[in-house]
Amino acid sequence: MEYYYSDIPVSGNKIILLEEEHTHCSRVKRHKQGDVIFILDGKGTQFDAEISEIRRNETILTVLEKTVENPFKTEKIIAISPTKNPSRLEWFVEKATEIGATSIIFVQCERTDKKTLKEDRLKKITVSALKQCGRKFLPNLHFISSLQEVNHCIRLKDFQKYIAHCRQNEVHMMKKVDSSKNQIILIGPEGDFTDSEILWALNNSFMPVSLGSNRLRTETAGLYALVCMGLN
Repeated sequence: MEYYYSDIPVSGNKIILLEEEHTHCSRVKRHKQGDVIFILDGKGTQFDAEISEIRRNETILTVLEKTVENPFKTEKIIAISPTKNPSRLEWFVEKATEIGATSIIFVQCERTDKKTLKEDRLKKITVSALKQCGRKFLPNLHFISSLQEVNHCIRLKDFQKYIAHCRQNEVHMMKKVDSSKNQIILIGPEGDFTDSEILWALNNSFMPVSLGSNRLRTETAGLYALVCMGLN
């Protein structure tokens, strides 16, 4: 099944594809008037739509059927330090979207290699992953400049909260997880969290957990943690 993405609100029973989606539909795939394609809005809705008109800069579609998927019962959030290699971070974002993370928070920790993240690029990667796997919800992306800002960008009431760090032997995350509850985990940079960051997390009710005995890349640890959460 071939998916396209549009975040433009449906007007009546009409959907519009613009820019890259329009180009891919009309020029790459060479769809014609009367063809039926499938549109995702990233908010839980799939539209089965017929192409009614192809213009120079837009494709106009008529909705034939709408399917609405219920939101996730629980939130599964990862707050992760951006990797030094941008391609590794992009790989993580793609896979986290496919698995079903509800939010990804990019945290500039004290030991994070400071680089300006390409927010538009990361959003496009989530859209591409959404279309690839047919999921109905895009993850929310947040960009913060310190670990302490986590509490400000997400309301964490009634969350199970974890921090994975390398300071001491902790109970494996799988033994603490309750997949029926909202969950968030903090994943640090290559040099790990600083003592002050770990202290802040512990003082804010984050439980220290282990992700196993192997040393994992930041992006690998992030995906492993998402799987441990028992994603939707």
